[in-house]
Amino acid sequence: MAILIETMRREGYEFLVSRPRVITRTEGEKLLEPVERLFLDIPEAYVGVLTEKLALRKGRMEKLINRGSGRVNMDFVIPARGLIGFRSHFLTDTKGAGVMNTLFEGYEPWFGAIPQRMTGALVADRAEESRPMPAMPWRTAANSW
Repeated sequence: MAILIETMRREGYEFLVSRPRVITRTEGEKLLEPVERLFLDIPEAYVGVLTEKLALRKGRMEKLINRGSGRVNMDFVIPARGLIGFRSHFLTDTKGAGVMNTLFEGYEPWFGAIPQRMTGALVADRAEESRPMPAMPWRTAANSW
């Protein structure tokens, strides 16, 4: 996706790209969202870290199998919203040693708010000196370097 966007930008196209969103449905007065079954095959050392991260994303562990080989199989049911952006965290946390796969499970009632980003990023597009007044709100949100 990034390659296509950059190629089109260089060719002169102007467009906006938004964050991905899941498609919800309503049955009666209930708001339903898509859920997926998440299959993980990870080293034992990373069980705690991944369980914590998936719990924050409203994941519900359904199965944990440890066969004593140093690897663990885990199954979660998690809202599709909770999986947006998770793959990069997964690869970082397992140092590339984990295997992740998902399968659409169906629709379930809305799980509630899911925290999206724990840290932010400030990007400057010009190499200029910043003035104290406009930069004042950033001081509470960022570390200066």
